[in-house]
Amino acid sequence: VTGVQTCALPILPRTRWRCVIWVGLLFLAYSFWTAAIPGSNESHYLCKAKFWWQPDWCSRDLFLESSNPHLVFYIAFGWMAKWLSLEAVTVISRVLGYFALAAGWEWLCRGLRLSPRATVLAACWLMLCAATVTLSGEWLLGGIESKVFAYAGVFAALGATCQRRFIAAGGDRKSTRLNSSHIPLSRMP
Repeated sequence: VTGVQTCALPILPRTRWRCVIWVGLLFLAYSFWTAAIPGSNESHYLCKAKFWWQPDWCSRDLFLESSNPHLVFYIAFGWMAKWLSLEAVTVISRVLGYFALAAGWEWLCRGLRLSPRATVLAACWLMLCAATVTLSGEWLLGGIESKVFAYAGVFAALGATCQRRFIAAGGDRKSTRLNSSHIPLSRMP
């Protein structure tokens, strides 16, 4: 396909890294300002994550022994609860989540050709919308959940799409093409 670039992970210029840091700090400040520890659903998520790694903790609890719809989140963050308090795991998870969200946001805004300053202003606009608009009871900024990481990926993917940068999966086109010379033909008698 002509005009489509393939790329690996981007190397951000210094101004873009500063932008990610500023947006991440803004998202974190908003998170800690609007959601106490534990915030909405954090007690559920992090208790399930801890239980995934320590099944003897609160054993026979009906909720903790229920299905695991956010298994990747439980595996990724529950191990810390073996050594740290749930409050400490919450803080670490929020830092990782909101900086991931900031990186995805920066990638999206870059795809939309916004300057670093406009990217930070757009993040402020997002926080204002989060504070005043409810989307069917859903939230993005506040506590930590799986969806924070999912939105980080969505923002980054939208930014890559805007920039027409797609990551090649499976190597170059020539090596993935079916070539009849590699497969012996069998003929029925």
